[in-house]
Amino acid sequence: MFNLPAFPKLQLRLGGILLIIFSRLCYSDTTLQTFENIEQYPSTEGNTLRLSKLKHGCKIEAQFYGELGQVKENYLFQQQQLNYAARYEYTYSDGGLSNLSDNQGKFKSLQKRIELDPKTAKTRADFQEYLSLFSRTELKKCH
Repeated sequence: MFNLPAFPKLQLRLGGILLIIFSRLCYSDTTLQTFENIEQYPSTEGNTLRLSKLKHGCKIEAQFYGELGQVKENYLFQQQQLNYAARYEYTYSDGGLSNLSDNQGKFKSLQKRIELDPKTAKTRADFQEYLSLFSRTELKKCH
């Protein structure tokens, strides 16, 4: 029918579409519970904590927003056993939110990814603290 090697752009586009579909199917999540602007975690522009169900286990995503950047922490776990943790730091370029009129909202963020050791006391304490915010009913879905 069609000779895909003769159509390299079509082949590339189809490959990209298949990759997107595959990643959505394998790594999609379902939000179980979300909190916004929790007072015990002050940040200048707010915060969000989200518990989501993955194919195997759950994920807590904690996001903290500031005038000059954003921090996101991910905790992947099964049956309340922490398996993976990472921290992502985004720094707004072009002056950030404090200089929004100058960059007209077209700022980019620079990302720094930090692997967190799930066995350290600090990582486990943060995970347990975030875990305690979510309802037992929703956490039971993480098995």
